[in-house]
Amino acid sequence: MPRRTATVVFDLDFFSMYDIEVIEGRGFSPDEPGDIGHRALISESMKKHLELADPIGFTLYKDSSSLEVIGVVKDFHGTALD
Repeated sequence: MPRRTATVVFDLDFFSMYDIEVIEGRGFSPDEPGDIGHRALISESMKKHLELADPIGFTLYKDSSSLEVIGVVKDFHGTALD
């Protein structure tokens, strides 16, 4: 059964700009043109939610497209904390 979750789109520099650590796999790279629009990073919480022991290479589906997971980042707050 499909699981639903929220998604957020970031540019290539978001994780490095905010010093968000990639803890598995790799981050987005400007040297990898396929990263844009075809690959995804997921959070530690998403990895747990999907019950994935090894998420690298896992396929996520969004609408009519698919995204290959290339990395896992440490959980972070995506909105203001106030």
